[in-house]
Amino acid sequence: MRIAFRSLALLACLAFPLLGAKAEFALKWLQTEARAEMRPSDEQAELEFVVTNGSDKPIRIKRIESSAGNVSALVDQRIIRAQGKSTVTAIFNKGKRTGKHHERLFVYLDGQNEPTTTLHLFVQIPILIDANPQILYWAPDSLRTHKTLNVSLDHRYIKSIEAIQYDPLRLDVSRETDPQKRHDFILRVAPINFNLPLRDTVIIRGIDNFGAPVEARIQVSVRPT
Repeated sequence: MRIAFRSLALLACLAFPLLGAKAEFALKWLQTEARAEMRPSDEQAELEFVVTNGSDKPIRIKRIESSAGNVSALVDQRIIRAQGKSTVTAIFNKGKRTGKHHERLFVYLDGQNEPTTTLHLFVQIPILIDANPQILYWAPDSLRTHKTLNVSLDHRYIKSIEAIQYDPLRLDVSRETDPQKRHDFILRVAPINFNLPLRDTVIIRGIDNFGAPVEARIQVSVRPT
């Protein structure tokens, strides 16, 4: 009985690599792309990918690698039985990120050195105060005029703009309506003195719908010579 048991165990271990390259074609993914839109209060987004083993042999997911440090993966069934299913859950950690993100998970199977499947994650993190551009720079040959800053608000989440902070001794800042109505408002920014080097910041502060403070920072610099 002990010899028979060892033989069966050896055959079970050999079953995965024997499938070899055929494993890639035996796996059928319900989808290889998933999308999520986070709310401002969300710290994580979870995206699921379901896979079916269409063969008559079990297949083992050896490992999953991520294209980004803030994305990890959980697998509910690493050994997918014949005609069975498994779910890969991608976990996206927001941190201080905003905007659109496209990350990838690379799925490796037993007996293969290259990923057999690439899973794509598309995550949208709302920008409550979108100030564009985020850097205003005057080079020595720049025109000595105001630069325009376009400001758009995500009205689903933001309640109001509370203040626009800057140093009036160093910067001239004025708020105006957008004549083309593509943005909530525009700021016109210029240094008080174009002949002096400058590094400063304009801060747009607001309050979201939950009463939490939000802000956008615009870096301003001048290199006169």
